[in-house]
Amino acid sequence: MKNLNSIRVGDAIPLIKIEISNKLIRGFTSIANDKNASHYDDEVARSQGFKSAIVHGAIGSSFMLRLLVEWIGRPLCFEDEVKYNFVSPMLAGDSVTSTGIVTNIEPSLFFCDIWCENAIGTKLIIGKAQLITKF
Repeated sequence: MKNLNSIRVGDAIPLIKIEISNKLIRGFTSIANDKNASHYDDEVARSQGFKSAIVHGAIGSSFMLRLLVEWIGRPLCFEDEVKYNFVSPMLAGDSVTSTGIVTNIEPSLFFCDIWCENAIGTKLIIGKAQLITKF
């Protein structure tokens, strides 16, 4: 587990980068049994105003959670709080970077702004995390 005592306000959360492949989307579509064609058919997604197939929200959510788990070196627990909003669609073929910054530290808690963005810097998901520092 990461030494949480070394974390300071202003620290950047080490980024993770993920390529959104059609294989990833098809795999999740199969697992979730999601038959919404806008997630795997570019033509259907285009007919709905998107540039290509749109990524399932749960895939984007998992990137936000993975960012925090890899950074703090422990699973999230019921006392942690993570909230986020989808602000722009994540698309098939996107190269997505997830990162964040520590915004405040209180006894036994630290607070972070977190986000996912595409290769041109468009924020796709923005959020806040409140994580406990002691068990």
